[in-house]
Amino acid sequence: MSLPRREQDVIALYLAASLAVASFIGFMALCWFLLRFELPRKKAFAKLLTPFNLSLVTIAISQIGMYICLVIITTKEKAALNGGFVSVMYQLCISNVEVSYVVYAYQRSHGVIKRTMPALHYTLRFLIPIAPIFFYAQVIPEIVLAYKQFDNYTVYLLQYVCPGIAGIAAIMFDTMFLWAFTRHLSHAELHEPEFIVIQRYGTATCILLYFSMALFAISVTVPALSEYQTLLIVICNAYLFAVFIVLVGMKVALYSLSEREQALSIEHLKKSIASSGKAMSTN
Repeated sequence: MSLPRREQDVIALYLAASLAVASFIGFMALCWFLLRFELPRKKAFAKLLTPFNLSLVTIAISQIGMYICLVIITTKEKAALNGGFVSVMYQLCISNVEVSYVVYAYQRSHGVIKRTMPALHYTLRFLIPIAPIFFYAQVIPEIVLAYKQFDNYTVYLLQYVCPGIAGIAAIMFDTMFLWAFTRHLSHAELHEPEFIVIQRYGTATCILLYFSMALFAISVTVPALSEYQTLLIVICNAYLFAVFIVLVGMKVALYSLSEREQALSIEHLKKSIASSGKAMSTN
């Protein structure tokens, strides 16, 4: 494998390769956590296959494929969105990440939305099932270009517009879910620790998605940066890896919180039993 000629493409190559390795390590760490800590709780492997866990695993696997595609594209000195069949696979992986993230965020938030905003929950019941259409639509221009069925300005324009629409859709969903959580916490008399953890980590993922979308928009709209487009898109995807890390961190934080609450509950029960025993012995 030969290195690209331009320095920015060499940086993009090494960054994409590093992200591929990091994503694989993240995937293995997630699997280890699920098998080491959650499986003993669930008692059965089938019970591990929750929407949360399946979404995280899909994000992890898709990110590995996404960064491998970027490595191949960069090695061939192609633009990230003009690399033929590899770009098709790249966009497919991104679509998987976005769909899985929205499903994860919805599963995380729909309980609060259902309780506090029934009208919004009713709307989301129809929007979530059709959301994949917006995300997987970005694969179509790449398929068309890969097989050279059409070669005109409209297809090339859609090549950038469709990923932009998908990114905006993901941000809109995430912002909506985060707003629902923040609104609930601001009106709640008793702040549930679990909701506070979700709100904090959700804010972090939302900010990362905003940065990623802004950088993507800059990379495809500013002519002066056209030579750096591949590097900028790789950096955009680095933000997505950061989102995955935050999601795993939230999962670990919620598990730790649950363990602490369970330990406190057991300790309180022991003290109650001890107090009852002393009272009976006194009588």
